[in-house]
Amino acid sequence: MKINKTVYNSECAPENLKNELISAKELKEIMHCGLSRAYDLLKSPAFPSIVIGSRYFVTRTALNEWLKRYENRTFHL
Repeated sequence: MKINKTVYNSECAPENLKNELISAKELKEIMHCGLSRAYDLLKSPAFPSIVIGSRYFVTRTALNEWLKRYENRTFHL
């Protein structure tokens, strides 16, 4: 199965995007879950993550939109 993720080189990330990026560590705090679950979520094809080098991120805007889309629904990893 091919996972379609956006891949960026860290040097190419715009400065304003760097301030908006949420790492796995920050995501676990926001979502009240463990680090492993945060990585599972970031690597899920249904989650709007961005890969920079080998690190996974999600933008605050994309996370908020994703949360609204899955509000009152169950998301299975």
